[in-house]
This record gives sequence, structure tokens and C-alpha cells, in this order.
Amino acid sequence: MADFRTAVSEAQLRAQAISDERLTGAFEGYMAGFAEGLNDYYSGINALGLLTAIVDLGENEPDAWAGRFETKKKADAALDDHREQLTYVRGAVRMSLDNARRQVEHGGKSDEWLPPSEAQYSLLTADNPAYVKSAYRAAKNAGKSGFSVESEAAQVRMFQLLSLFPDRCRAALEGLGIRTNLPGLGPTDPSTSSPQRDRVIVGTGHRVDGPDRKTPRFPNTPDAIAKARSWLRQQLEAEKAKTRGVVSGIGGAASGTDLLFHEVCAELGIPTTVALPIPRDDYCQQSVIDGGPDWVESFNRLLDSMPVITLSDSAELPAWAASIPDYGVFQRGNIWIMENALLRPNADVTLLALWNGQAGDGPGGTADMVKVAKSHGAKVCIKNTDELFAVSQ
Repeated sequence: MADFRTAVSEAQLRAQAISDERLTGAFEGYMAGFAEGLNDYYSGINALGLLTAIVDLGENEPDAWAGRFETKKKADAALDDHREQLTYVRGAVRMSLDNARRQVEHGGKSDEWLPPSEAQYSLLTADNPAYVKSAYRAAKNAGKSGFSVESEAAQVRMFQLLSLFPDRCRAALEGLGIRTNLPGLGPTDPSTSSPQRDRVIVGTGHRVDGPDRKTPRFPNTPDAIAKARSWLRQQLEAEKAKTRGVVSGIGGAASGTDLLFHEVCAELGIPTTVALPIPRDDYCQQSVIDGGPDWVESFNRLLDSMPVITLSDSAELPAWAASIPDYGVFQRGNIWIMENALLRPNADVTLLALWNGQAGDGPGGTADMVKVAKSHGAKVCIKNTDELFAVSQ
């Protein structure tokens, strides 16, 4: 991942992308999720985007693609399989989106993620850039609290960075109100350009201690909350000052660190996205409610005012992931959040963690997120909560 982010030329970016097995691994993960429930158009549109990139890069970077296989014959066969699969996935995602639209029309309940998903589908499949522009303009105009121009633009730029369907990418950005008059990505020689790098800040840390917790980690007191808020503010201000481009944040919404992270970001004018690994009500029950009614109020207020991505419509792991040892829905959520941040084009990633340095109560806690961030080469800033809150283990 670090090599991909530091590659200079377009050819290097494309070759490194198609050579990285994580690209196909991510596709297989989303595809498995989509196969478990074909109404899950979110997984479907992500699978389609990754598969589209695989086929395009495989066709146009044949040497890099062939380098992943023992023989050229096997490489050609694998690419043929992906081409055939792309046709089926396009049709399945189209049907999933059509079904979601019928449910909206017949049920009278809006689906705020449907318009941007329709726009993404047009980016991946339409031949007419003007149609893509109209689709993204419609998604922006229909956008409610959960719609983020920045998040949608970041997804488009990932394809643009790899020179995938550049005309449609420019049209999509223009539909979002982002003017781009460049014929492509612009100069990539560092001697002739100095691009402003963005920064994605991921927030993680302990939840406030519930009434039944025997060993303190984050006391649910005004003093501890103020100390946590102060540390987050200092770190966020420092990261913002170091960044020449756009600063954004992403994280969960548990009581304690997560919610404070989003609140402080909002105070500093940093847009954030909330990612929930399970449905809202289940998440609140498992990660918020034991903190007390004030935290529940903060949770509801946040989710009603910011972009929210819900990774699953179930509180349980999908069948394809249930057999993975030492794996849970919150660990799955951590991996998704970090991968989402790392895949943003032209962006550095910083993890802010309020953590006591100890193993968590189960898979998917703060320790797991720190491990994921370090393994992917992200910048990690940790504040020991035992020291911050003066608690003894």
C-alpha cells in the first residue's frame, strides 16, 4: 500500500495496483457479501467497481497481470474468467438497484444511499459522460444528511488516479460541482508539480466504562471526558496544521472516544464519516447504551447529522465470514474503515487512538485497530489512557 501511494508515474500506479493481490482479495470479499444477499447493493456496487478496475488494468497492463501467475496461459484464463464475471455482476447489481428503487416507490420509505449508488453504477457502466454528469448532479441534489460530496469525489478520484475512464471521471466530478479542466491527472513528475496531499484521520479508542466494568479504562466522568476531548483537539489541530490539502475523518460511533472524535472534528471544521459494522439499533445496544442516556443522545444526534455507512443489515457475520477464527463484526468494521482511508487517492492516513495498550475484551477493539493501522503503514498517534485518566490496573 505504501508503494502504491508513493508511485510517481501513471504506469507505475497502474502496474502496482494490478500486481497487488489485495485488489482481487477486496473484490472477493465484497462479492461474497453480495452473494449472501443480492439486495445488498452496497456490497454489489463495490464489487463491481473493483472488478471493473481488475479487468481494465489486466487488459492494459498485461505484463504486470501476467506476473501474478505461473504461466501466461493461466494469466489469460484468469482474465477471461473476470471478463465473463463482469458481465454477470453488472446485471446483478442493476437488478439489485432496480429492486431497491421499487421498494422505495412501493413502501414510501426513502433510501438516501440509492441515488449515489445509481451515480456510481453510471460511472462504471455508461458510455455517455453527459449521462454520468447528470447522475452525479442528481445524487448531489437529492443528498440528505448522509451524503458527502467529498466522499463521493474521493471514490471517483480513485478511478481517475488509475486513468480508468477519465472522461466519465471528469464528468462525475463536474456533476458534484467540482470543476476540473485538466485533460487528465496533470503532471506527475515531482520536479514539475507539488500536489497538495490530503489527510484522512481515523479516530479510535476506548468506550466509556459501563456500570458493570470492574477494571477502569475510561471513567465516565466529566473530568475524564474533558481530558479525552482536550487530547483529541490537540492532535486534530496538529494534523490539520501539517496538511496542505483537505482534512477529513472517519470512525465508529461508540460512547467515549468515537463520539468525542466526531464532535471535536465538527468544532474544528473537519468533515467526518461514521461507519457502523452492524445496523444502528444493534450498534447502539452493544456500544453506546451502557454509557448512559447522555451518550445515547449524542449518538442519535450524530447519526442524524453526518454521513453514515452501515456495512451490514445484520448484527451477525455473513455466512462466508462466520468460520474465520478470532473474527467478529467489529473487527470487520475496523478493517473496512482503515482500508477505506488508505485507498483515498493522494492522501496520508493518521490514526488517533485513546488506548491503554492492553488487549481488548474481544476481536475488533482499539488494540485491533492499532494493529491494522500499523500493518498498513499508517501514522499512529496513541495516548495511554491509564496515564491520561490516572487510573491503575
